[in-house]
Amino acid sequence: MRHDTRARLIDITFDEIFTHGYQGASLSAILGKAGINKGSMYHFFQSKKEMAMAMMEERLQILVPDVEPPYLDNLFASLREMGRLDLSRGCPVANLIQEMSNVDEDFHRILHRIYGDARARFKSVFDAAIAAAEMPPTDTEKLATVAFMLLEGGILGAKIGRTSDNYALAIDAMERLVRGG
Repeated sequence: MRHDTRARLIDITFDEIFTHGYQGASLSAILGKAGINKGSMYHFFQSKKEMAMAMMEERLQILVPDVEPPYLDNLFASLREMGRLDLSRGCPVANLIQEMSNVDEDFHRILHRIYGDARARFKSVFDAAIAAAEMPPTDTEKLATVAFMLLEGGILGAKIGRTSDNYALAIDAMERLVRGG
């Protein structure tokens, strides 16, 4: 039961922050949705910030898929599949970066690591694609940075446009860039 309560708090915190931002998320709304009182929360977290930090460590990641050969075909198929998700709220990581990374050093530290992890995952896929002769040699560090920017830009475009069309355009542009076409 104790683990279930903590997990429920993390899940609800994710949803509240993703929907309202950290500063707009209400601790009383989180606790109400979880069906617990503030005293019970203190068994797990000392504050809303501590709960948000745990949520970021446990739940936030950029969805750069792990793929098998053929690396590029599978990468772009997975990224296109992501376009079927509801992108109307944007990317939870990007939303928090925009809201909190210049406001709170603890947020910045965690979000910077998540951002770096996503770029590293893109780089890993591109390195594997080069080794498998799926693409010509290139600076995969820079390519991963640009690919990540296109991914996040596509999600932002889907959020503001309320359609996944902008996301699809960004993924198409990324594929042309990566494949050299």
